[in-house]
Amino acid sequence: MRFAKKMLAVMLAVITFLGGFNCISISAKELTLAVPKISVKLIENGAAIKISISKTSDAEGYEVYSNWYGEMYDGYREIDHSANRDNVIIKENLENKEYYGLLKTVKKNGTKKRTVIIRSLPSGQYNIAVRSFNQKKYGTLTYSDLSKVKKITIKEKDDKTSFDFSKVKKGDTISFGVYEQNNDFTDGREPIEWIVLSKNKTQLFVVSKYSLDYLPYNLHWSQVTWENCTLRKWLNEKFYNTAFSEEERKLIKLSTVENYDNALYATPAGNDTKDYIFLLSQLDMKKSDYGFSEDYDVSDNARKCVATEYAISQGLTVTFYNPKDKETGYSWWLRTPGNDIERAVIVGGVGTVNSFGARVHSNGLSYAGSGSTDRYAVRPAMIIKIDK
Repeated sequence: MRFAKKMLAVMLAVITFLGGFNCISISAKELTLAVPKISVKLIENGAAIKISISKTSDAEGYEVYSNWYGEMYDGYREIDHSANRDNVIIKENLENKEYYGLLKTVKKNGTKKRTVIIRSLPSGQYNIAVRSFNQKKYGTLTYSDLSKVKKITIKEKDDKTSFDFSKVKKGDTISFGVYEQNNDFTDGREPIEWIVLSKNKTQLFVVSKYSLDYLPYNLHWSQVTWENCTLRKWLNEKFYNTAFSEEERKLIKLSTVENYDNALYATPAGNDTKDYIFLLSQLDMKKSDYGFSEDYDVSDNARKCVATEYAISQGLTVTFYNPKDKETGYSWWLRTPGNDIERAVIVGGVGTVNSFGARVHSNGLSYAGSGSTDRYAVRPAMIIKIDK
């Protein structure tokens, strides 16, 4: 009798164990979402991408990924590994391209076929992948594996638009080039607005009206000047080639950019450079001809920076806020070195000039005495040749 009771107890324990193991298996199975199947093609005469997502069970929505960020920003976007968002580091960083980005989130319930259209992307090759997600059913945000990566190429169009700036005056605002600004990729990139700082018979000197992005002066910790910083490289390569059409690029002057030493600390600014796109300098910020105050310490409305929704989405934070009229201001980079060549001068949120400067590096690493990594608003400047 005693032996029978022991056997019964052992059997019950085994059944309980197996039942618990089975529950774990069932639970794991329930948390598995089907992998979407997708097709990708060009539409609207090659100006947009149409992504068709097949029926997927248990999908609350979909995320569309692309290597577009990497193609355009050349490493300024960091990979997000949080909340199981790394699906083999997003399919080996989308077929061995080191950087990638989330193009679009589609929150549509049900298992019907979904269509996503991404308009006005820059020319280049795109690797597209999609995954489904569900939070409501499982109580936690759960993702499927990524779909098979699809490749497609957008070719640059020959834009024959004529630009007539003959009637533009100093202080006017013009539109030239395009860039994502409202943070909605489905409606295309928006025209870039530029403030005309000066004009003569042959050219316009302009600076962007808004902060267009949020980037470090230099990607890695080092002593740099404008000549060899990564922000200069980004502006003259990625930004120059994606924000402007071929016809627009013909009108952007390759300028000799004079790099003056810091006016307060005499920090050497390095060599002059040849640039299509550049940042304004510390000395520019006190030129009344450009509409700025001649005092660096004055809160100057003309020097205040307003940011686009896209720049804010990249992490740009407010450094000035007036609750009375809800006015905001953001700090932005100048090309001049700060009190040493590990810093660059910035304009503060209220429009004063911080000549001491902010750290030029932002690589996510901590160095003794380095402080936090610094990224600020980017307001490109350039010279446009007047089309006659």
